Amino acid sequence: MVLATGLLIAAPYAGLGSDWLQTFISDLGPVVLGLVATITARRVSHRPGVDPGVQRAWRRLTLAFGCWWAGDATWFVIEALLHHSPFPSLADLGYLSFYPSAAWALLSFPSAARRRSDWTKFGLDALTVLLCGAMGIWYLVIGPVVHDHPSQGLALVLNVAYPVGDMLVLFGVAVTLLRRTTASDLSLRLLVGGVAALVVADLSYAYLDLSGTYNGSGPDAFWLAAWCLFFLAAQAASRATDAGPKPRRRPERPLARMPYLAVVLAYVLLLVVGRRAAVYPLDGLILGAAAVTAVVLIRQVSTMAENGRLMLRLQNLANVDPLTGIPNRRAFFEEAEVLFQGTGHPRRHSILMIDVDFFKAVNDTFGHQAGDRVLAVVAACVKSQLRSADLVGRYGGDELVVALADCGNGAFAVADRIRSVVAATPIVTEDGVVIVTLSIGIAAADNDEGLLPLLARADLALYDAKRAGRACVREFAADGSVRTSL
Repeated sequence: MVLATGLLIAAPYAGLGSDWLQTFISDLGPVVLGLVATITARRVSHRPGVDPGVQRAWRRLTLAFGCWWAGDATWFVIEALLHHSPFPSLADLGYLSFYPSAAWALLSFPSAARRRSDWTKFGLDALTVLLCGAMGIWYLVIGPVVHDHPSQGLALVLNVAYPVGDMLVLFGVAVTLLRRTTASDLSLRLLVGGVAALVVADLSYAYLDLSGTYNGSGPDAFWLAAWCLFFLAAQAASRATDAGPKPRRRPERPLARMPYLAVVLAYVLLLVVGRRAAVYPLDGLILGAAAVTAVVLIRQVSTMAENGRLMLRLQNLANVDPLTGIPNRRAFFEEAEVLFQGTGHPRRHSILMIDVDFFKAVNDTFGHQAGDRVLAVVAACVKSQLRSADLVGRYGGDELVVALADCGNGAFAVADRIRSVVAATPIVTEDGVVIVTLSIGIAAADNDEGLLPLLARADLALYDAKRAGRACVREFAADGSVRTSL
């Protein structure tokens, strides 16, 4: 798809012969790319294992892509086959249907939960982005069409409808990004990139057409790129269901700076236009207003950065065990619930319950400070044997808990490796060197077994390992079979 898009973008510069052949290829290209992207989006909307909210959004995106593709197909027939280039035409019906459908689809993507008090701030942020975008679109397209362009009637309405549609889609993008609070999802980033390419194509075409300099190359490249990005977004959404276990959640980086960036761009536009058109005393007032706004924005961004650092610190205090540096019990359960609720094909997660043998004797013999050192070293040893998708937490006292993500039959080998590493690691304390061993209980999920039943079974396996003499690994399988390292 990427290669085909590149070839189609390069086609106008390749000297393909007659004007008709160039027109045929340039009109057929979007039809083919759009059909592939629409079919791929439809597959995502019906793919098993995809979140129902995401499926709903992709169904609506399929409708939006289908509308745009219908416009491309209609225009191919009119221009390439019938040799006409009318405006307005039936193709405009498909194109204009895309904008409300795409905005509807973007707004229907699942969003992060919000408190009622957040909605006012969220609404103001989205409105700020919309108004700043509207300023640029008004200056580039709508204003010249309304004031200077000779079109009338339906042609005038359509010339205004397209940039208004772009504003509608931009609003959908802004709302989607602000509601989700993070743009880490590859599919979403590609989708936003496709929308951005489409809006750039629309606005550049309108601007060049108004100035009489449109030659069919620049805007067409962005329309082709939009189809390619839409296809890649659908592919990424489809692959996300087969990518294995979800990585643990990281502290979210809010996109609340987007409105400030929009304000900066709006003022840049105002200064550029005002420098050419404003007269005394308006020129100085515009410059002063821009300077004051810049100072306020810098102050606001600085405050946001400081608040972000404070929130991160509070989050660490709430979620991280200060002694071992690993997540505490509450944080582990939050992450583990996300892991076990993941969609996709059946996962075989496993739970390891880990207990430090004779830990009370360590405290009594070497002191509590040495006991703290032992727990920290054991936690570090456990973490060193895990993958990035696995979870570890302090369950309480001298017990740790591990969730191995989609590990199949490999849980026993991981647990035995952890036991061996800790047993071979001398722990240096102020009162001497301590050697400790671990007892580990394992429970592997069977047929998407839930978190709590696995924890209970792993706990039983741990106590069985203690009764067997400690310093060993016991696995209780769902079918009742027992596996031990002794």
